Amino acid sequence: MTIADTSDNRAHKAACATSEATRKSAVDTALAAQAAGGSSTTCTAAIKAAEIAHYQRIVVSCLANGLNSAEFVQAAKWVGTQA
Repeated sequence: MTIADTSDNRAHKAACATSEATRKSAVDTALAAQAAGGSSTTCTAAIKAAEIAHYQRIVVSCLANGLNSAEFVQAAKWVGTQA
């Protein structure tokens, strides 16, 4: 189940789906760059940045649509600290 599936709010679902597509594209790009000879450290940093940005976009959507954002704020923190 994706994050977009957890809400009945259509605007939030759309924002989550768009964010997930953006996150997936960024991760795929980072992995392709590594496969082409790029640094694994750079790849990891790019994936981490994509994950954090994804959760931040979801938080913004939650706030804009009157939904609880706490779990996504925490997820962004966990990704950022690798907790």
